[in-house]
Amino acid sequence: MLKSNDRLMEYFSGYIKHLHARNLSNSTINIYNEKLGIFLQWCEKRHISEFAELTPDNLRAFLIDVRSTHNPGGTHAIYRAVKTFLRWYTFETDEPTPIAKVKMQEPKPGRLDPIPVEDIKALLQVGGVRDKAIIYFLYDTGVRVSELVALDRDQYDLVSGETVLHTTKNGEARLVILGQVGRRSMRSYLKTRDDNSPALFVSQFKERIVDHGVQEILRRLCHRAGIRVWYPHAFRRSYALSCLRGGMDIFTLQLLMGHQDLQVLRRYLKQTQNDIRITSQRYSPADKL
Repeated sequence: MLKSNDRLMEYFSGYIKHLHARNLSNSTINIYNEKLGIFLQWCEKRHISEFAELTPDNLRAFLIDVRSTHNPGGTHAIYRAVKTFLRWYTFETDEPTPIAKVKMQEPKPGRLDPIPVEDIKALLQVGGVRDKAIIYFLYDTGVRVSELVALDRDQYDLVSGETVLHTTKNGEARLVILGQVGRRSMRSYLKTRDDNSPALFVSQFKERIVDHGVQEILRRLCHRAGIRVWYPHAFRRSYALSCLRGGMDIFTLQLLMGHQDLQVLRRYLKQTQNDIRITSQRYSPADKL
């Protein structure tokens, strides 16, 4: 058994092996990698390398910092990942964990606001070639940001815009299709690539872009465009509502978004008063007499 003052990274590696041994999906393990990576980077910047140096106070400070760059749902997801990791450490070592004294209320599920079309246009005006391709891909396919960053070039068809997602939340592959405008944007972006990375989207350092890298791109573009800061998941709801308003049936939309349960999809499709007004006028039985 390792001692409690061994470095955080050693236990992190052991924890990832533990997740593989449990036969969890690659997408789930990638989520833990990404969420815990944020925590470990925070610890590194503050020269915290030992479990003995973790206290309830600095864990609370970490969550406060995370809240400044993530929405409530994203913050709670990171909290859950850190909590699970530290509890596993306690199970392995019989050492107490400070996370037991750090509580966070789970955010209540509310309406997920879509990005207005005007804001999407504003982002496209201030974005570079890569950033535009990312925005089109998010808005035109409704993919999760974790699915976007996991994509490789050979998964995307330049001609048809078809992409088969393998790293999905439920572990089931699904097909998404980029429209004509989005395909033009992707072609422009891929022409600029002179690296050997297999990733479909890369950072300025020619490495696969990560979840919080996409969030940072959007944060920067939103500030530049002078609009409120939007998170990647908001594009997903905009995609769902746009498809619904365009006449797509809900069962096809469920397949395209990768939801196993229509109950989850309903959160994305909470219509505005204007939606209800327009639909009511369009389908008025009396007007058809």
